Amino acid sequence: TAAEAAKGESKLIAHVGSNIIEETLELSRLAAELSYDAISAVTPYYYKFTSKEIRDYYRYIADNSSLPLIIYNIPMLTGVSLNRNDLSELLSYKNIIGIKYTANDLYMLERLRVECKDAYLYSGFDEMLLSAAVLETDGAIGSTYNIIGHWAKDIMEAVNTRDLDRARAVQHNMNTVIDKLIEAGLYQTIKEVLGLYGVKCNGCRMPMSKTTEQHREAAKDIYAYIEGVDNCH
Repeated sequence: TAAEAAKGESKLIAHVGSNIIEETLELSRLAAELSYDAISAVTPYYYKFTSKEIRDYYRYIADNSSLPLIIYNIPMLTGVSLNRNDLSELLSYKNIIGIKYTANDLYMLERLRVECKDAYLYSGFDEMLLSAAVLETDGAIGSTYNIIGHWAKDIMEAVNTRDLDRARAVQHNMNTVIDKLIEAGLYQTIKEVLGLYGVKCNGCRMPMSKTTEQHREAAKDIYAYIEGVDNCH
């Protein structure tokens, strides 16, 4: 559906990560058939994999995919923490072209930018996009961009033109929305906001909870806030 909607006008990245390597490769082949531009994969989780096992996992995907691979570093959610050497080694491997970096260590992010000049670095913490953009990241991947992606683009553009006052103001507005989303329930509320924009999502699947009236009311408040900010500009 996404490939049909994009019609070649946007670059598409398919997430194919799975603890079942055969499933990952099958999804990778499907993405190639659908003319996606790249694939991405979260680190293996649940079991306490060694850093070598994780590096081997990513290298195996890269070796067996016709599409370039973007790796993930999200220690807060996966419980897997790759160090700077691990990431630098992976980003220098053939067919691995970038990383979604969702970690608080901005020092390591800056060092990766220096050491991996040709890699695509994508910021993963929406609430820290400004800090990551200043370090010359190439873009961002995040849940809240489903409803405030235009603000994320504003931050990237403002940083590129050295308009840090504007970038800080936009990050302030983004973080206000993020606070509201987290308080109400992130994913259910995002989907309700999307519904107000005409994109029907029908709630979240189990084991996430069903959408409640609290989510719906929070979505109305967030939608009004976004529209209010946009109309002011």
